[in-house]
Amino acid sequence: MQSSILSVVARTLTHALRQSVSRTIRTATQRERALRIGLVHRVVDDVDAAVAESINQLRTSGPEAVRECKKLIAYVASHDLIDAIPYTIEAIATRRVSEEGQGGMGAFLKKEKTPWAK
Repeated sequence: MQSSILSVVARTLTHALRQSVSRTIRTATQRERALRIGLVHRVVDDVDAAVAESINQLRTSGPEAVRECKKLIAYVASHDLIDAIPYTIEAIATRRVSEEGQGGMGAFLKKEKTPWAK
């Protein structure tokens, strides 16, 4: 079920990105400027390959870790550094000792695929 949902997301994302990029940033000069001013974080020649790479990276990430990372980013972005540091330390420690974190660490040490990527 999860892989079929991911497949639909990947196709939709690929199409949306291809359409958006081709309409918006057409020339090399525009791409370089967009990168320089921070409008985009990456400029690629092959959009399909770049999207496939991003999707593959998502597939290797634990679903709970991704969800918690989004929460962490939102918290850090909306709080002072003095509050964000202990929150970040606690969030990382909690993820590492979680069942998913232990599964990922065990797979890494054994040089195997993670349980969620099999």
